[in-house]
This record gives sequence, C-alpha cells and structure tokens, in this order.
Amino acid sequence: MGHNMADLDLLNEQIIRYNLQFQVVDRSTLGWKVSKSQIAGKGLLATKKYKPGDTIFVDHPLVVGPRYIPDLKPFCVTCYGGHNLKSCSRECRLPVCSMECENNERHAAECAYLRGLNGDEGAAEDWDSNRFKALTVVRCLALDELARKIVFNLHKIRSRERNEVNLLKSHVKKKLKPEDEHFMKLCCRVLDANAFEVLLPTSEPNDEQVALRGLYPMASILNHSCKPNTTHHFNEDCQMIVKASNIILPGCEITSTYSPLLLGTAARRSFLAFSKEFYCKCLRCKDPSVSNYNNKYPQNYSNATWKKEKGLRFEK
Repeated sequence: MGHNMADLDLLNEQIIRYNLQFQVVDRSTLGWKVSKSQIAGKGLLATKKYKPGDTIFVDHPLVVGPRYIPDLKPFCVTCYGGHNLKSCSRECRLPVCSMECENNERHAAECAYLRGLNGDEGAAEDWDSNRFKALTVVRCLALDELARKIVFNLHKIRSRERNEVNLLKSHVKKKLKPEDEHFMKLCCRVLDANAFEVLLPTSEPNDEQVALRGLYPMASILNHSCKPNTTHHFNEDCQMIVKASNIILPGCEITSTYSPLLLGTAARRSFLAFSKEFYCKCLRCKDPSVSNYNNKYPQNYSNATWKKEKGLRFEK
C-alpha cells in the first residue's frame, strides 16, 4: 500500500472495523486519523484537542504471544501464568499450567497446527522452548482476512536469517506449507518493525511480571519521537490504552517512542538503528545540550543483545 490518501483512508477504515469487533472504538468519538506524516511515511494525526491524561484510543491486538529473546522464561501459553507448567498432553509441545488452559479454545488452533508438524513417531514429552519462542508468528496464521489486510499494510523491516520461522523449521519433523512459511516470515518483519512489549498486571504481589509482545493496528501507525506526546499501558485482555502526556492539538501528529527515554542521544540512535533501521533526527536528538547525557546502553543490554532482540519496543 502506498501513501496516497485513498490508500491511507482504506487503512484507516480497516483499523476502525477491526477494533469495532471488540467494542473498543466508537466512530462518533474518534479523535484521530491515519494520514500522511511529516516524520515518516504515514502516521496518526489528531482530529481534536487532547489534554494530558485523556485517552486517545484503546487498541485490541492483532496477535500477542511470547517474545523472541534468548533467555525467555516459560509461562502458560493460555493464561500466561508461570506456575505448575507441563507440556500439553495433545503433543503440541507448548507449556500449559492446567487442563483448563490446555482445553481453552484460544489454544486450539496453535495446538492443532503444531501437532500437525510432528513426525509419525509423535512428539517428545517435554515442552519445547523453540516452539514456544516461535508461537507468536504461528498465531499469525489464525488471523482472519481483515486482520491479514492490516498486517500487509503495516511497515516492515528487512528480512533476517535468524527468525522465528527458521527456528521452528529446525525443530519440527514435517515441512511447512509454502504459503504458511511465506506469511509467517512476512509477519516476522512486521513484528520486528511494530511489536510492543506487553507488560501484564500480576495476580499475586510476589509474582514476576510477564512480558509478551503484541502487534497493535492503531499503535503500529504511531511514529517515533524521543519526546513522545503519549504514554500507554495494557489491561488484562492485552489491550493497549494510549493516553496523551501533554496537550495535542488538531492536526498534530500523535507519537510514541521506540527506545528507552532516559538514554543519551548516541545510545538512543544506536538502539534505533539496530532495532528499527533508521537514524533519528528529531529535535531532541539534534539538541547539543543533551547529546552527551547517559550514552550507556540500558542495564543488561549489550550491543549484541540489542541485535538479538531486534524489533521489540522497550517500555517507558
């Protein structure tokens, strides 16, 4: 899809129709529109005034699932809890915490698909961390026609050899269907460009917070700023709530951030170059008074690790 107004209007309508299914938008109160951006390509422009704290939109995920990182801690693929894990007894080799989660309809499609990739000898008893890491792109195969149209029209970064699809192929017995492999690889590129880290609320005070990654149709349109005018959080349904962090006037672009905000300019630009494949030229990055502040990488994130975690947006 190009960036002419007819194409952007079509994408705008597709995003509205998708979220209407989950009753998180109301046409009569919409205050945004997909339009041409002065930052990069297309963006989300405000059509009414927002004050700090105002909710701009609630966004239902196209897909949500495990992050693709080296040291991913296991959790139940249905409820995302981390206790009493066992391998699904139907031999999809994904971790679940109970028969209730194993039998949940949300797990049915991915379970059947992965079972179909087992060899004639069946699957091992233990759950497989590689299938677990590839689960998010496997879930993309269940997207309906409208959701797939949106995915096709989102920004994509260049393909990479180290991706979830190749990982999956190396840990199943049967070959993937060409059309499935092609679509999942496209989804890898879309996720790399647009996925958000989804931090879920915990049910118990001492539980470790689960971090997923999700693809959100409206939020994917938000362009980056090192001084964004929004904040966001997630509810228990993994829906993203985006709120204004300062005054946004009609015609202004609504922005998010793709990098940790407390980094110095050099570190932010390095992070964005690795993860999003662009060199940031925003006003903050061009301000010489802050150019030498905090240019260390985030704690526990080396240069190499950033390359490995390419595509994940870090939270503010």
